[in-house]
Amino acid sequence: MRFTMTLNGKPVTFTWTKRKNQKRIIIRAEEPGAFKVSSPSHVRLATIKATIRKNTHVLKALPPQTDYKKTLLMPAALFLFGKRYPVHYEIGKKCVRLEDDHLKVVLPVLDETTVSKVLEAFLKQTLLDEIRTHNEAMTIHHPRMNLDALIFNTRYTKTRFGSCVAAKKRINLNLALVHYPVRFLHYVYAHEIVHLIHADHSHAFYRTLNELYPGHRVMRKELEAHHQAYARDIHTHI
Repeated sequence: MRFTMTLNGKPVTFTWTKRKNQKRIIIRAEEPGAFKVSSPSHVRLATIKATIRKNTHVLKALPPQTDYKKTLLMPAALFLFGKRYPVHYEIGKKCVRLEDDHLKVVLPVLDETTVSKVLEAFLKQTLLDEIRTHNEAMTIHHPRMNLDALIFNTRYTKTRFGSCVAAKKRINLNLALVHYPVRFLHYVYAHEIVHLIHADHSHAFYRTLNELYPGHRVMRKELEAHHQAYARDIHTHI
């Protein structure tokens, strides 16, 4: 649903989406004069508008959220687990390879669409390789967690760093984590595997998480601060 409001004397367009499992109202800037709003299914339009009016000063200063897909359109450099790598492009047989000090992309034809696809595939494989290796070590050190046969998926998401489908032993990870220092990926992993045992964020959940990752409270704050600085987004959570 789309609606328009006048804020500070200017018309502003809002695109509103209702989500059954969402717990709060989230507003994100798309571009100057346009915002996206998502909310729980039961929230009414009047409540949305009241929230917008109450937070007009915040919306005015809210920068557009980073579109990760666009950052893969022939980038000059990419961050991989916190380190910046210049990207070198060559014409030739398809290949994406991480060198000591740069990322090499070789394609028969260098165009933005193709480069974006191969870079996203490379980033996904990089994150999955790292988390599977980490999971193997955790399986050995924490056998009671029953971490063998876990399924890992990753893609860019706007609302979560990770999620867990306990019944299917599947962990979903935000591909944005491949750009951040690897400790953040390991922290999100720890948070999600605890959901294999505890479905909600109960006291029992945090007791178990504290056993696996004693510094989780500090790490959560560091991750949110890093994400805000990197992606200009204060809403992503786990």
